[in-house]
Amino acid sequence: MRAFKKTTSATSGELNHERGKLPRDFFVVTPAEEAALAEFEPMVKELTGRRALISPQSRNDCLRLLRARGLNTTKALILLENSEDERAEYSPVAYKDVKEIVHKGLAYMTGFDDTGRPVIYVDTDKFRKHEDNVVSIVKFIIFIMDEVVLEAQKHGQEQVVLVFDLTRFSLLSMDYGVIKQMLHVLMYVYPERVYRLIVFNPPYFFTAAWPAIKLWLDENSMRKILFLRKTEKLFLEVDKQAIPTILGGKFVFDLEKYEEKAEV
Repeated sequence: MRAFKKTTSATSGELNHERGKLPRDFFVVTPAEEAALAEFEPMVKELTGRRALISPQSRNDCLRLLRARGLNTTKALILLENSEDERAEYSPVAYKDVKEIVHKGLAYMTGFDDTGRPVIYVDTDKFRKHEDNVVSIVKFIIFIMDEVVLEAQKHGQEQVVLVFDLTRFSLLSMDYGVIKQMLHVLMYVYPERVYRLIVFNPPYFFTAAWPAIKLWLDENSMRKILFLRKTEKLFLEVDKQAIPTILGGKFVFDLEKYEEKAEV
């Protein structure tokens, strides 16, 4: 079994500024966050007891919600309600609901970073705006995120790394509605689940559109986005083992093996 680096334990403390541009370690909890948790957890317990459709939330879930709303307990509680309501619109999502998109190879888990966070590779070239509608894409996002978050938690993590490969991205794949909804789902249905979102080798038309796209992102999400153009830089962020061979990595997606597991 692969050994992962240990992350900072869930105790209060200051951020390690030597990490440079890296997002903060999820498990570093400040005194202000501890105080917010003490206030927020009873509020969540009362809400889940009153609304049966809202599932119980762990301490880490509460921490994610609070961070997503700047430790404002009222706003975090509203986020929880809205998040669960949005999820209910699309759930449950079974493999048969997303099988067609899986077969295209649009996105799949490729491995882990050096601390055990799962890595999701997204091949944007596999998306066609005239073939894949917003609802099907949202269901696919929910399916793969739920699947990968479970893998993260098995390895003592709460967040994931996303690699969006835009090397072969074309205007045929450019759909502002899908991009906006995808970002919305990540921010509001999976708040603070993303550790790092890497945009790799974006074409000129995407770069030109970025000033408009980034208006859909909140401040926390903006800090997690990293634009890269060279594979050497990509390998500094994600190990070659978790990068597909098409980008010079070593990962090969085995659809048959994946389906055996997904359909169980």
